[in-house]
Amino acid sequence: MARSVRRGLAWRLLLVLLLAGAAAKKKKPPPPPPPSAAHVEAMGHHQRGTMAHVQGDRNGAKKAFRAAIAAKPDFAYAYYRLGFVVHEQAQILRGSGKKAAAAEDPVPLFRAAIALDGADEMFYHALGQALRDRGRGGDRDRAEAVYRAALSFNPRSAQSYWALGKLHADGRDEFESDPEDEADPTQFYERAAALRPDEYGADGSRIRRVEPNTPEREERLDREGRERREAFLQGMKDGTRTVNYAESATPKPRKLKKPR
Repeated sequence: MARSVRRGLAWRLLLVLLLAGAAAKKKKPPPPPPPSAAHVEAMGHHQRGTMAHVQGDRNGAKKAFRAAIAAKPDFAYAYYRLGFVVHEQAQILRGSGKKAAAAEDPVPLFRAAIALDGADEMFYHALGQALRDRGRGGDRDRAEAVYRAALSFNPRSAQSYWALGKLHADGRDEFESDPEDEADPTQFYERAAALRPDEYGADGSRIRRVEPNTPEREERLDREGRERREAFLQGMKDGTRTVNYAESATPKPRKLKKPR
């Protein structure tokens, strides 16, 4: 009798497990829909813009990135890449001694990227640098607000602390360090070095590892670049290539504690 009861319980337990497994299978999310025609068109323009920029054709790159934005108006990264090229051209123009007014302003483009994707730290750094480079002396207050906004969602951003240090170092004697001054560049450099000692020095230096440029390295880089391009184009054809288009608003910056 006891044996039959145990068998009955075992069968019931097995049935419960089978039903639970079947229910779990039914709850699997459906496969993502194939990319839209606008998505495919935008990514094609973006790819051409990237290649044009690599080849030094900045005007061609700008034209392609603008086409990508026209096809996909919420393409945040295309705004960023367009702003990057515009900023690069503006710096070249200023370096040549021509009037800065003749240069296109990249700030609105970086702001548009942030409005579409407010959680990409890279967009904030680009905007902060563009504000610093504006006209004579730049726009330091707005640049600082941008770097602190990046820290509001990534308090461990070594690059943001380093950028704040460089910002506060403008117009200041680098040999006059004051540990009691909370705006002293050293305060920010030390925080960046503590977070990323492999990339930043406590003196404000940036550590860059340079790999020797040998024929073997050039061949490897060319091969890897070609493989990435081929994989990208194949992914666009079969629909496996996806891009996250964030549509949320820019998050409100939280009040930060002053660097210790």
